[in-house]
Amino acid sequence: MSEKKLMELPIAAIKIPELLLRGVNEKAVEFAELVEDIRQNGVETPINVREVITEGGSAIYYLMNGQQRLGASERVGLQTIPCYVTTCTDAAAQMA
Repeated sequence: MSEKKLMELPIAAIKIPELLLRGVNEKAVEFAELVEDIRQNGVETPINVREVITEGGSAIYYLMNGQQRLGASERVGLQTIPCYVTTCTDAAAQMA
């Protein structure tokens, strides 16, 4: 896996792969607490995303972990979220 770089990305630019099976339970007490914490303090721990460069040269970002923080940030109405961005192979991404 390559070195991670810290970036602030638009939430709308982050895609959630089908492999993330956990999902977000927006009715859970823990999720409501996370939403309130992000509302008051912002996102304190960046999520992890994988950057894939298309043949046309544009970047696509796939969530690797942090689905609850991403969902809570959307609920709060944030437009961007701090991310550790890495590039890696498909096989390495599945093991992360």
